[in-house]
Amino acid sequence: MSKLLTANFMRLKKSKLFWIISAFTAVINYFGLVDAYDMNKKLANWHAGMEDSAFEPTTAMHVLYSLTPILGLLAALMIAIFIGTEYHDNTMRNKLICGQPRGRVYLANLLTCIFIAVLFYLIPVVITLAVGIPLLGVPHVTPASLLQLLLFGIIGLLLSTVYASLCTLIGMLVHNRSFSLLTAILLTFGFLICGMFCSSRLEEPEYYFDYEFIFMEDGSHPSEPLKNPHYLEGNARLLVQFLYDFLPSGQAIQISNLDVAHPYRLLLYSLGITGASTLTGLTFFKKKDLK
Repeated sequence: MSKLLTANFMRLKKSKLFWIISAFTAVINYFGLVDAYDMNKKLANWHAGMEDSAFEPTTAMHVLYSLTPILGLLAALMIAIFIGTEYHDNTMRNKLICGQPRGRVYLANLLTCIFIAVLFYLIPVVITLAVGIPLLGVPHVTPASLLQLLLFGIIGLLLSTVYASLCTLIGMLVHNRSFSLLTAILLTFGFLICGMFCSSRLEEPEYYFDYEFIFMEDGSHPSEPLKNPHYLEGNARLLVQFLYDFLPSGQAIQISNLDVAHPYRLLLYSLGITGASTLTGLTFFKKKDLK
């Protein structure tokens, strides 16, 4: 196992794509922080002349996990090409010819891919802590809020393993690099679309006001709140909430918004998906014909 991991990390060290994605993640996060700083200054100047202004500036804690929703796309791109290159260059078959068990080869690639996904997740977090705190400051942090941020961070780490395990499953079972890349990208992009859809449906208000009313003489209006026909109720809401918690993209959106209703449920889902996808990948890879 150690030899396989060493070989994988040597390949990773020489991978231009790996360094490009890492740099891209750091750069867009940095400019996002600068943009948030400029917006804070503009809004602060605008609210300065207002009485009883409720303006609250964006702090580093608000954007700590802001890039998590695109984690799946970045991981899918890197992992699919990383594993696909092994098939393309016959490295995978050479490992087996040298006597390495299939299970060990799969697990070595999985651990390498988990490292890739976790690194892509941590780069924006580290940049935000290093640059965002001096630039944007931090709100008043209580022990409870700090523990909540740490819990969200752990959810993000397990979320990284979910994306890594799913992309490893695809990469190890689909030997064609182009088809593997397309499948991984479409899967993670589909997850993202579903997560955004679930988020928008769950955020629908139960009631809204009909603003087509006539003001009374005293300035009031007789309008009553109306039932929102798009508000989900009953089993439909439970189903969408389950998908929002279960899908890795839904989890990513929740921690990026710092609004996680069921944190421990998310942890269990991530562990279950990682375990199930790993067992599935190991089972089918051991039977796969590599000729």
